[in-house]
Amino acid sequence: MAKLRCMGCMREYEEKKKCCPYCGYTINAKQEYAFALQPQTVLQARYIVGTVLRCGKEEIIYLGWDQVLDKRIAIKEYYPQLILTRDEGQRQVCLQEPDAENEYRKGKEQYISDAKELARFREETGIIRIYDYFEQNGTVYVITEYSENYRRKDVATRMLYRTAEKYKKGKYIGRTVFGVELTVLAIVMVYALFMWRKPYAFFAAKGITYQSMPDIIGEQYEQAKGELEKLGLQIQKESYITENVSVGKIVMQSISCGEEIQSGQVVVVRVAEQPEVTTEEITTEEEKPVKTTRKTQKAVKSSTTEKATEKKQAKESKKSSNEKKTEATTEVIVIED
Repeated sequence: MAKLRCMGCMREYEEKKKCCPYCGYTINAKQEYAFALQPQTVLQARYIVGTVLRCGKEEIIYLGWDQVLDKRIAIKEYYPQLILTRDEGQRQVCLQEPDAENEYRKGKEQYISDAKELARFREETGIIRIYDYFEQNGTVYVITEYSENYRRKDVATRMLYRTAEKYKKGKYIGRTVFGVELTVLAIVMVYALFMWRKPYAFFAAKGITYQSMPDIIGEQYEQAKGELEKLGLQIQKESYITENVSVGKIVMQSISCGEEIQSGQVVVVRVAEQPEVTTEEITTEEEKPVKTTRKTQKAVKSSTTEKATEKKQAKESKKSSNEKKTEATTEVIVIED
């Protein structure tokens, strides 16, 4: 059986199914943003573009698939919305105003420069790794790792962008590569210690503990419900009508796998259910007994007519017998006189 790769989660499933059994993504669905690249677009004959993860003023981030390494990735596209435009279904970007060409060229150069700067810190923890960067379709693309905690990691990435920009303007004393690395690492460490650990320490003092969200997509609802209740989560169940997934299986979870959770947090899960019987099907089923009654209607009428005839004959015979009795009594009376 041939398999398809879902553009919503990059998992494989059987071709005969109309939508992804894991995330509910429909085949050939269009992007949420008309100016974004359409799903299944291939870049550099290697990277497959999926759905949009996030769309900002300066860039669009797509879910992607690396056909060489066979792994999920994130694809960043430099797309300043105030400068560029792109028709729906097209790949090539165009300038909204010809006068903005110089500004756009500088923006692309800065985007590539920042990507090169961040690529040197790929081994550091808490920073999204950059695998590749290139120019295509009139703009710049950066290939990075994919993570369930992508948004959180991107905070550190944006911080490094600002650090690299200030360094280029001469606001930092260290001008050697070693000095830049020490400066950037120091900022990341301070941010991790005081911005991340501080709220954790506060919640720990209050007796609130953090755990990670498990992957429950594809599991039976009753089984996953017990697992989530052990974690202290409040479950909000929603129905998802489909014929492609077994009844009772979970097709969507509101909290991503690996995301930190705490006791009392609400998680919304969608559970597969079979579609209800339509009105047309009900009426067609009800018409059958109506037709059979019409066929038997003549037989019922004939039987009723026969019974009425029998009753009439019985009454007539009874009447004739009564007349004979009266005649007999009349004759007896005449003899007595």
